[in-house]
Amino acid sequence: MSKIEFHEITLDDKAWMDARFQEDDRNACEYTFANNFVWRKVYHVEVAEKYGCAVIRFEEEGVVMYSYPIGAGDRRKVIDELIEICREEERPLIMSR
Repeated sequence: MSKIEFHEITLDDKAWMDARFQEDDRNACEYTFANNFVWRKVYHVEVAEKYGCAVIRFEEEGVVMYSYPIGAGDRRKVIDELIEICREEERPLIMSR
């Protein structure tokens, strides 16, 4: 199993993230590129694309959280990898809607 590689969100991520958001069609501000980009410094927003899904990792009050996988890809595989990452880092998997 290959590990999900997160990176700080940049303007270069807009196109692929917008495509994943459109596939999922969630109507919440947390599921827009602009919202995540604007708050990137406050919440240490990082993103990754894996198995056809977007995943957002962020921190709130020192607690690392993840978005539910976004898009039409294989969400189960993404979640399995997030579980493994958290197991290796000895912390709970916390997913936020």
